[in-house]
Amino acid sequence: MKTEDKTVKHLIKNRVLQYRKKLDISRHAIDYTLGRVHPYIKGIELGERQPTLENLADICVFFQVQPEDLFYLDFTEVKKLMKQAAKQIKPYNS
Repeated sequence: MKTEDKTVKHLIKNRVLQYRKKLDISRHAIDYTLGRVHPYIKGIELGERQPTLENLADICVFFQVQPEDLFYLDFTEVKKLMKQAAKQIKPYNS
């Protein structure tokens, strides 16, 4: 898996978890409302599943957010991702 894919998966799973906890709603309730097989949302939150664009749109409608809200990075997240990326960079050997 590419680093970019891990980053996108990380953003989506964290944002879905954040919005779900903010609404104090169970994963099962979201799955049921969206007509998804349980444990679909759990799989997203654990990083085991990546939602399709259609499912992302449904999730956005459920949480009443715009798609770009799922990908918004605050400074703390940017800093953390930069540290992770820096660990993966190999030193240049001349």
